Amino acid sequence: MGRTRDGADSIAVSGHKMIGCPVPCGIVLARADQVTGIREPNVAVGADDDTLTGSRDALAPALLWRELRRLGRSGLTAQVRRCVRLAEYAADRLESYGHNPSHYPGSNTVVFDAPSQAVCDRWTLLYDGDRAHLNTMPHVTREHIDALCRDLGQRP
Repeated sequence: MGRTRDGADSIAVSGHKMIGCPVPCGIVLARADQVTGIREPNVAVGADDDTLTGSRDALAPALLWRELRRLGRSGLTAQVRRCVRLAEYAADRLESYGHNPSHYPGSNTVVFDAPSQAVCDRWTLLYDGDRAHLNTMPHVTREHIDALCRDLGQRP
């Protein structure tokens, strides 16, 4: 079996970043021929284990299922669109403050010049070297972005 007509042969979704689950969780969907490399046959009660970590936490999948059912297709679509628009807004605001943002179209992640350690700690910003990133998750608002930009201040 080959790639889909769009070129994808797998997809990963972060349930806590985009869907809004209260605990870290995610979904990885892949073609069956790709899963065989991680499958451990007959691990538990005669069932195969296809999980990446070999762990089966029941809480995270249950919460993810609940959120997906609560949102439904139209709710999830609206939430994703809102997060992507907010990332575009964040990129524009960070640009106006001189923090050199990068934002891929359709993404809810914005990468920008890393601020001080104190600002990263205050805003729980992840950073790698001289670049930080933020994810516009469902709970993030324009007010949050504006307050972050005020804390960042103008670049010299």
